[in-house]
Amino acid sequence: MRSLLFSALLCIATNAMSQINMGGYYSTYDNTVTNYSETRFNGTKPGALKCNFHFWLPQQNRLVLELWHVNQLYHLPNVDSLVQVTAKALYQLSDSLKADGVVRRFDVILNGDKPIIRVVEHKHLPKQYTFVKGDLAQLKMDQDTIRIQFTAGTGLQVKYMDNSGATYKQQLYPGYVMLLVNNVADIQQLPETAVQQCVTRVQQDVKPITKNWSSNAFASYNMKTGQIIAPYKAKYIFSGREQKTLAPNVYVGMQAVRGSFATSVALGYRLGYGNESIKKQYVYAMWEPMFFFSRDASN
Repeated sequence: MRSLLFSALLCIATNAMSQINMGGYYSTYDNTVTNYSETRFNGTKPGALKCNFHFWLPQQNRLVLELWHVNQLYHLPNVDSLVQVTAKALYQLSDSLKADGVVRRFDVILNGDKPIIRVVEHKHLPKQYTFVKGDLAQLKMDQDTIRIQFTAGTGLQVKYMDNSGATYKQQLYPGYVMLLVNNVADIQQLPETAVQQCVTRVQQDVKPITKNWSSNAFASYNMKTGQIIAPYKAKYIFSGREQKTLAPNVYVGMQAVRGSFATSVALGYRLGYGNESIKKQYVYAMWEPMFFFSRDASN
């Protein structure tokens, strides 16, 4: 009887321990494992993609277009429609959040006309106050962020291998329209074609490329004037564009010749080709006379 009772207690204890372990294993949040919502909504961190274009809008609001490949500029979905669908979805939230002073980030995934929205509140940030007509009022100094995910192709074929051999297909890559606004309610006042105007402006400076890899690209524009802010010239938008350069070169050196030292001066040109950020190669064509300042039997 005692043996049977001990076995029953052992089974109960083992079962309880199993439930505790499983409860820990299937927890919705674990400090050592990224939770699913973070992976789904923020798998690609802001600024992590290779091509980033910033646009300054009225009222100090900003729009950032983040792309995996620069050719996506010419294969985007209807970006204005993405923003309008998002604005409609956020309308019910924006009125209730208009004046509470809390800084928030809204991550948006569009599934047809039914968006999925994650709201991250930064209540831990310091609060600022000021006086308006003698009354104390909370002052919001940090902007809200609205980040909309999408996918777009590049117009280039990607090689795939399977049992039947090589096939070439189009591939979709991630992209984001990110709005930094004084308050989330400001998205309701955004002009209907604001995003496409930004895309059209950067297309004037950036043309499609014919390679599947894309160099890093960055540009910032003032959309009030349509002028590029940074870099100061459009040709520097790509930090790693494949290009050829031809530059004059002058070198001064000293060499050991026949047991004595001789100075030399090299004049010529250097041809550079390849990608600036991956691999750059140079070919030199130089004329290099040597000068001997002492004469003896060996020279």
